Amino acid sequence: LEAVQLELSSTASSLSAELENSKKDALDTKSTLEQQLKAVQVESLSYQLTCDELESELDNYKKNYEAATLSAALEVERKLSKLLDAKTSAKITKLQETVTKLQAQVADADA
Repeated sequence: LEAVQLELSSTASSLSAELENSKKDALDTKSTLEQQLKAVQVESLSYQLTCDELESELDNYKKNYEAATLSAALEVERKLSKLLDAKTSAKITKLQETVTKLQAQVADADA
């Protein structure tokens, strides 16, 4: 009976030591997982900030592109307007010359 009690006491001590080791391992695992979670949260925040910066840069790019496109369109319109004004002016000059010639011909014919 004494041997059985001694064996049971030894087994209880062994199980108690295993339980303490398991508790320590569980706490270590919990601590490691908490550290990994914090690292992932920091990395996630960093990615979010980078995404926000990229979105801001994209918005600025779009605004600059739209402004440049509008500016280019206005420049083309200005150049076309000048070109059309020059062509119109040349046509008016030719018409005036034609009218002058016709008036001269009419005057010659009347004379």
